[in-house]
Amino acid sequence: MRLASALNLRGFLVEIWCYGGATALDDELRAQGVVVRNGCAGSQWAKVKMIRAWAAAFKPDLMHGFMKRASSLAVLARGFSRRPIVIGSDLSTATYGKRDFTLWSSLVLFAFAQRISTQTELNRQSLHRLAPWLRGKTSVIRNGLDLRDFVPADDFPPEAPFRFVSVGTVYAIKNPLRMVEAVALLVERGCRNFVLDWYGRLGLAGDDQPSECYMQCMQKVKELGLEPYVCFHGECAQISEAYRSAHGLIHPSGQEGFPNA
Repeated sequence: MRLASALNLRGFLVEIWCYGGATALDDELRAQGVVVRNGCAGSQWAKVKMIRAWAAAFKPDLMHGFMKRASSLAVLARGFSRRPIVIGSDLSTATYGKRDFTLWSSLVLFAFAQRISTQTELNRQSLHRLAPWLRGKTSVIRNGLDLRDFVPADDFPPEAPFRFVSVGTVYAIKNPLRMVEAVALLVERGCRNFVLDWYGRLGLAGDDQPSECYMQCMQKVKELGLEPYVCFHGECAQISEAYRSAHGLIHPSGQEGFPNA
């Protein structure tokens, strides 16, 4: 959204195609002058045909596919031509099994994009290890961050417990179970004047469907009597305030493809 809006403000003609239909972000983008088009198609080939028809009408100089499927569609929609330029983006290889069809089909199709962008050095290394043919065309473009949004408050009462905060969806790659074990170690060593607040969805499908990992964490919390020290709050709309309410951040994630935290 920010990239599209910034390009539009600088005088570039930008259109976004949401091939899965309307999204909650469309109105905000349109309010900033960005053209958003929506369409729904069943099969992958129907989506390719839909994107190809749009590209023939819009005649873009550059297509940027956001994440694996969209990047693959951009390559397939362009076909054997070298125009428009296609930039694919890959946010994480961590959530895909080594035999996953989506992963490998995308890595093959990425070979036909002019550039690949990703957001962490770790993921670039992972891409190069899995697909050596992408060496030389992969760039790391990190998230921008306004540090003023994340400065801790300066009015904590002296007797207030030290507040840790962790942010992320509660599932295995984010390492929450290891985090609970670390809390247990602190308590065992006599550190009691602290709390850990974890903010983020309780499972990949949303708060109404907690992950198995979340259930394991809660079982461990109860077994070890850590209820006074650990709290999983679920999704938080005011995440900047959650950061500012803490003294320190703990980020235990095993890998980050799109590192907002």
